[in-house]
Amino acid sequence: MPENCSDRLKEAFKKVAATIYTNVSTPVQYAAIRAYEPNYEIEEYFKIIREIHRIMGTFMSNAFNGIDGTKATMPRGSFYFFADFNEISEQLVNSGVKTSNELMSSLISHPFHIAAVTGDACLLDPDNFGARIAFVDYDGKAAFEDFKANPPENSSDEIKFVQKNAPRMVDAIGAMENYLNFIKDGFLDV
Repeated sequence: MPENCSDRLKEAFKKVAATIYTNVSTPVQYAAIRAYEPNYEIEEYFKIIREIHRIMGTFMSNAFNGIDGTKATMPRGSFYFFADFNEISEQLVNSGVKTSNELMSSLISHPFHIAAVTGDACLLDPDNFGARIAFVDYDGKAAFEDFKANPPENSSDEIKFVQKNAPRMVDAIGAMENYLNFIKDGFLDV
């Protein structure tokens, strides 16, 4: 840069130089163009995975809503739903479970071994018996391949798909029912 340049011109050159030196290199720009081109294989993968998550989430949410004493949200694009146990809060407290953290400790330590994220961790008051329940306890690769080979065509097929590909999640529903029956019958020893 010439020494007799004005300070304004020097600052302008610094700005231009900064954009040149910090710019993404040309080969990386070409790679980015290629990476953002439509890709049928990736799109098909995402479509199938979204459908598997919808099926799993719908099944688990409906199952939890069928358990007396719980209410569950219907997931929309996530891998978990929110379960509300406040309907049986009196029985929980009478069983020695006074907070959502204690509920989660009781669920995991009880012989049924149910894991959940506490309502407290989800920013609820400690005495609000809510929990976030994930529904991803299955072999994703096997479920993907099964779906791709034989996609469920109706709700009955979807139930069979979950039963085949996510047996631990299906078992968890029975475990939750058993746990809540212990609570409601006053047999839980925390």
